[in-house]
Amino acid sequence: MKIEIIVIIILAVLLTTVSGLSIFMYVRIRKYRRRIKKVNDAIFKQNSGYDIDMDTENLKKIAEEGESVYNKETSAEDKAAENDEMVRKITHSIRMPMAIITGYGDLLQRGRYGSPEGLEYIDKICSNVHLLNEALASYLSKNKNQKEADEAERQLVDIVEVINHVENDTKELLNSIGIKLIINSARSNAFVTGNRIEFITMFYNLIENSIKYMMQGNRIYITTEDAGDCILVVYRDNGVGIKSDEAELITERGKRGEAAIQRGIEGNGMGMYMMASVVKKYGGSYEIKSSRNEGIAIYFRFVKEVPLRNI
Repeated sequence: MKIEIIVIIILAVLLTTVSGLSIFMYVRIRKYRRRIKKVNDAIFKQNSGYDIDMDTENLKKIAEEGESVYNKETSAEDKAAENDEMVRKITHSIRMPMAIITGYGDLLQRGRYGSPEGLEYIDKICSNVHLLNEALASYLSKNKNQKEADEAERQLVDIVEVINHVENDTKELLNSIGIKLIINSARSNAFVTGNRIEFITMFYNLIENSIKYMMQGNRIYITTEDAGDCILVVYRDNGVGIKSDEAELITERGKRGEAAIQRGIEGNGMGMYMMASVVKKYGGSYEIKSSRNEGIAIYFRFVKEVPLRNI
């Protein structure tokens, strides 16, 4: 009973934190927009002679101050857009971990914790709480020098371990909706340069996208191969797919395929955009192949790294 209460408290705290963060970012964006409107109003009053009863000197002073603020905040709209994008990125990064946490929390609430299997569920909840914290810290850290932050994010990552981690964490969720994830790797490990948390989030986003367009009995395949100087990863599903000419479109920020729009499927066009951003950030490349009703296949290529202990 104590375990059940603790899990419920953890989930409540996490959901409250996420809601609070979203509200905070929304208020911040609104503040930028109100500030721009106020400045524009002051400039309009100066240029149009609006409100002739106002003291001319005061109006001039307000307008000059407004112009000064406006000049300093010329990128305020850009900042608002960046904040909006940050909110959407955070939402994408936390959605899958939260789904996993919620799923295992439901299992614990139903009393399936008096066994080694129960301990496994608790471990997965803790693992995703950690992942959630890492993702939030990555997006919300404002005090680091950007170059230092980028360097700090670069790690030697075992992409096979990342994929196995994702499989282990999403297994119960996928089984519950009748979708099977099949992993095939010719190696026990494959090291590339990147950030483990970002790669995990990337595969979470891909799986989440697949789920939206798949039916019970469909499958997702992730294959890893060693191609000499690079590591190849192939992600594919047998869902509804997209039109072949939409392959590059869906990697643009906010862009979605025609099938998603026609079916009214929820989304904000950030999943594939974030995937493309992560791959390019760490020197990789990708190619998307798809056609309607035949699923989607994404071919990743990463530069292979060799750990010092293996040299």
